[in-house]
Amino acid sequence: MPPKKKPPKTREEILEQKRIAEQLRYQRLKNDPQKLEEMKEKERLKYQKKKEKGSIKLVKDMSRREHKAAKKTWKERCTKYHSTTGPTLECPAPLRSSENALVEARKKQARKKRAKILKDKDNKIQQYKQKLEKYKKRLQRLEQKLNKNGKKDETPNTKLTRMCVTPSTRKDVVKKALFGEVLNKQLKENYAGLQTQKEKHIFGKVISGELVEKYKLWRSQESVVSYKRLQKIKNLSLLPTTRTRLPLIASEHMKIVQNFYENDDNSRIGAGKRECVTKNRVKKQKRYLLDTLTNLYQKFKSNHSGLISYQTFCRLRPFWVVTPKINERDTCLCIRHANIDMKLSALYCRKILRYDNHNKLLEKTCCNRYDEQCLSRECQHCFNKNPDYQEFDDSKPIVYKKWIAEKQDYKDPKLNKVRSITKYVKKKITVSPRELIQELHDELDAYYNHERNIFHQYTAIKELKENLNDNEVVILMDFSENYCTKYSEEIQAYHFGGSRLQLSLHTVVVYTKNALKSYCTVSQNTTHSPAAIWEHLKPIFRTLPSHITGIHFRVAMARVPQMVLAPRAKDLLMLSLLQEEISIVWNLL
Repeated sequence: MPPKKKPPKTREEILEQKRIAEQLRYQRLKNDPQKLEEMKEKERLKYQKKKEKGSIKLVKDMSRREHKAAKKTWKERCTKYHSTTGPTLECPAPLRSSENALVEARKKQARKKRAKILKDKDNKIQQYKQKLEKYKKRLQRLEQKLNKNGKKDETPNTKLTRMCVTPSTRKDVVKKALFGEVLNKQLKENYAGLQTQKEKHIFGKVISGELVEKYKLWRSQESVVSYKRLQKIKNLSLLPTTRTRLPLIASEHMKIVQNFYENDDNSRIGAGKRECVTKNRVKKQKRYLLDTLTNLYQKFKSNHSGLISYQTFCRLRPFWVVTPKINERDTCLCIRHANIDMKLSALYCRKILRYDNHNKLLEKTCCNRYDEQCLSRECQHCFNKNPDYQEFDDSKPIVYKKWIAEKQDYKDPKLNKVRSITKYVKKKITVSPRELIQELHDELDAYYNHERNIFHQYTAIKELKENLNDNEVVILMDFSENYCTKYSEEIQAYHFGGSRLQLSLHTVVVYTKNALKSYCTVSQNTTHSPAAIWEHLKPIFRTLPSHITGIHFRVAMARVPQMVLAPRAKDLLMLSLLQEEISIVWNLL
């Protein structure tokens, strides 16, 4: 019978056999001094060749990263060596007789010291025990003396237990039980008749205490005391609470704050038909704040110093006056403000300025940004204040954006002619920092004058509305967006074609001395020419009272409180035709 074949060896078994054979070979070399010396000589030659080739570097030739990696490798090898090689134990040399005597003497001295410490502790414990027994005896004698002079104050449990021991006290026990049952039932009836939560809290506070907590009376099902009620009124005080808050804010102050928030120089009204908010069934058109609440409060204090605090000012903000969100694009910016902001933002990104918008520019260069003298640069304290520029490198160019008007030519396909139109585009401009600073400095005077006009016009229209006579009105006109009409069912050509009818809405607010009234006129004519304006205003004139002799017009653009519109020749011509019927004063904002 042929011998059975052995199963093939795995790779791990083959490697293990090789390692064992290599260890045996190395052991034989170590036992033969001549062969060991030859092997060491070969290793030295190998090392020298590797060193000459540059495969092995000395520590002084290594970089910091290479030295760190080498130290890591050395540490791993050292750990591996110590884990495989056991520690060598060397037998200590025997002590001499003189050293033995010295060691024994030290041990004896330590034993004496330890025995002394233990003895002292035992004596202290005995003293404390004697004092404890002495004070216990004194307490016992004092209690006996008190019991002789008067009866001891017993606990309810002890008293009832003592009464139940003898049959002669049965009547007293029945009286006590009857008293407790009657009191429990009466408390239940009184609690059921309480109406307010405050009365129930006071009731629970009266019947709670340490004894109720000690005997846990809430465990009884018939008890009027419950654990939940006791926990609720645990920290309640029976003393009347004094109102620490200030009295209610006067209605006049609330009206002043509301009017301040609704001023056009502090907030702008939303122009969209969906920009409205409802609270408690009161629907209002949204108004967006034009500045932060902190700056608005400073402005409010300049006119009403010490009236209310900042917290109350924020709390009295009407619910329809909101802060604009980041995701809402502002599509009606003033070109002067936008260009100033983009220049400041570019300088701020290069760390030449420490602010990036026109509001902070006014705060830094004016004593009061809402003062006409400061904005006119006539104030003696701030007329020479300029932006605080930091040090910069003029060799590095700076990129900023700017809105500019460009004329562009296009070919009219109907007339086959080339026409020129003006378009506003936002362009990137690359200049040196010094040139940008100079351009900003040249525009500051016009910008301050622009801000002064805005503030002056808002102040003038506000005073005008507040000081109207009985025979005067203020008319605020504004175009709304054009609206497209729809049918409940539409054919495809109407839905996608140009057949849809558009309507133009013209909104008007008429301010009289003690009231205001809103109007809205609808027309199929979508032009916004002066003739269209007067057609929309004709029905408004017919509704005015007969005693009105003066009209103040205010033309506003949606979301453009900062734009100043110049009257056109056609407007002035129509005004001259109406001068015979009624006196008119124009306020263009």
